[in-house]
Amino acid sequence: MPFKIVIDNVASYKTPATLESDKKVTLVYGLNGSGKSTISNFLYKPEAPAFNSCSRQGFENANVLVYNLQFVKDNFFEIDNLSGIFTLSKVNKDVEVKISSLSAELKKLNSDRGGYVERNDANIKAMESLLSAVEDQTWKIKTTYSGGDRVLEYCLDGLKTKSKLYEHISNLALPDSTAVRQIDLIKKDVEALQGDNARSYSLIPSAIADKTGIEKNQILKKIIIGKSDSPVAELISMLGNADWVKKGLEYVEKLRATENDACPFCQKATLTPELTKVIQDYFDKTFNDSIEELNKLEQQYNLFVAHQPELITHFDNPFFVDFVSEFKALYSQLESYWASNKEKIQQKIKSPSAPVDLIPTDKLVNDVNDISKKVNKLIDEHNLRISDKKAALAKLKTEFWDRCRIEYDAAISAHATANSTLITVKGELGRDIKKIDDEISSKKTELVELQQKTVNVDAAIGSINSRLEAMGIDSFKIVKIGENRYRLSRNGMSADDFQTLSEGEKTVISFIYFIELCKGKRSPDDVAANKIAVIDDPISSLSHIYVFHIGQLIKEEFSNSSDFSHVLVLTHSLYFFYELTDIKKDRREATQKLARIIKNSTGSSIVEMKYEEIQNDYQAYWNVIMDENQHPALIANCMRNIIEYFFNFVRKRDLNNVFQMPVLKDMKHQAFCRYMNRESHSIGQNLFDYKEFDYERFKEAFKIVFQEAGFPEHYAAMTK
Repeated sequence: MPFKIVIDNVASYKTPATLESDKKVTLVYGLNGSGKSTISNFLYKPEAPAFNSCSRQGFENANVLVYNLQFVKDNFFEIDNLSGIFTLSKVNKDVEVKISSLSAELKKLNSDRGGYVERNDANIKAMESLLSAVEDQTWKIKTTYSGGDRVLEYCLDGLKTKSKLYEHISNLALPDSTAVRQIDLIKKDVEALQGDNARSYSLIPSAIADKTGIEKNQILKKIIIGKSDSPVAELISMLGNADWVKKGLEYVEKLRATENDACPFCQKATLTPELTKVIQDYFDKTFNDSIEELNKLEQQYNLFVAHQPELITHFDNPFFVDFVSEFKALYSQLESYWASNKEKIQQKIKSPSAPVDLIPTDKLVNDVNDISKKVNKLIDEHNLRISDKKAALAKLKTEFWDRCRIEYDAAISAHATANSTLITVKGELGRDIKKIDDEISSKKTELVELQQKTVNVDAAIGSINSRLEAMGIDSFKIVKIGENRYRLSRNGMSADDFQTLSEGEKTVISFIYFIELCKGKRSPDDVAANKIAVIDDPISSLSHIYVFHIGQLIKEEFSNSSDFSHVLVLTHSLYFFYELTDIKKDRREATQKLARIIKNSTGSSIVEMKYEEIQNDYQAYWNVIMDENQHPALIANCMRNIIEYFFNFVRKRDLNNVFQMPVLKDMKHQAFCRYMNRESHSIGQNLFDYKEFDYERFKEAFKIVFQEAGFPEHYAAMTK
């Protein structure tokens, strides 16, 4: 099963660095101080507060065994006795068979569980992918309505993340699309409640209809004439000039008042008193009453038109905007009708005998007033909202989300349908995992009961001592004290302190102890079937022969063992790194992943590494030592890595013999030799006083090493 480790915000990791692998063995190379120990410390104690920003996947239900400096401190420096490593007894064969069978069953169950978990993880990722896609779609609401004029941005308060916004809209009931207005209309109402428009508006007055019936008065259609039996009636009627004659009589009276008997029509003294009387008698009371009624109608109609409200002054009302064009057309036509009717009434007065038809305006007035009613309805609603602005904005916010819910219903429904299937699958997988977990728990309980009857530490003690003897170490061994404890014994005498051992001995005994710990168990109730081994720099102070032994142990006990699902090795040594890599390309690519840790001013990062890059790193060391501006500890460390790689790995020579050259005994080279012979595991610990570091002297001694060893050409080639 693949694993993934993310290291962030701790030590030299300033930004997230990821180490992923699906291979059985993962080898990580990095210079001292680059950040290797941070990874192993995280896996050793992931719950430590320092690793709050770090995460790991693929380590579930696994026994993660970590060998690093902290392991050595916890098991050797801080306790008097080593804790017991439990190994199954060889005595009870039947129990051993049962334990073996149970262990195999547990391994199978854990493998099956891993399959279900993998499917469940894939199902969860599919759900997350579906959710992410629909969240991206509905997030367009935020990008569309926030920013810009910000009119509707208040509707998004508290919903400024994709997940919250989608959760909000998807939980809304789908409203009737015909009952919810479009966004642009909602936006106008919101605008009216904000800024300069946030005030009440007066209602639009209505146009006045002709309620007096003037436009339908029948007198306008009546032929108005004088007495029909008058001697002049036939002539006036034939000429159709009664209006002209009536007007002329006014002038007769005026002329006579000045004792002038001239006719106002022909300007001669032809109009006798008798003729005047006849003409005057023609215009009887009925005629005059009719004319009087027409004059009153004219006055009333003029007042009716004059009292019409000045509607044009309301055109700047924001609620009138959408109706102005239609309203202007109707109202302009209405004013035209009124003007025409006024002219026709005047015409009737002048020519009473000529019928006239006024244009009815009732329908047009109703059409104009219908628009006013629509505008006034909007104004009333606005004024009501202004009276309680908070409630009005809340209602508009609800309407806004109802419209959004309608517009995004297709996306929400599609997600709900697809997600429903995935939820069903998730439930089924959860039940399957729960069933397997119950089986695993039952098997573990049974296994613990069996192991409590059969475990002992004797086999582990024998194995550790045998390994020490095989490596040529006979100066000390371990002995059993009590039921589950070890103690170091040097030449039959108990050693009081682990720190009395040499650095090489410490590493050997601690690593062999770690191997037995991985093979056995810390306690009788340790039943974890899946094991992951993490090994951080197990060769820091070893001679060449120990390096080889440790490398072989790692291959035999970890890399080639079916007991471990994964083996992670971290090292600063190019030689050791190369020693652990498989020389066969096909097998290496199938089982091993190579990575490196790089540290620079931006922090530590983890990158994949190719097999061919090992030589490139050797060349990189030379580049560092040729730059005197590099950090002194880095230069010295790179010098030691070059010597270690070249003489141990390339030339197969014991590194200790390299520094026995007489020329290096000179006092000026003692700082160089002291550093090279000391373990360079930690850059900061090996040069306590930078005044010891003299670049030119270190470089001179470094050159001597290659010259005196017989490789001046190599030095010359690498320093070009």
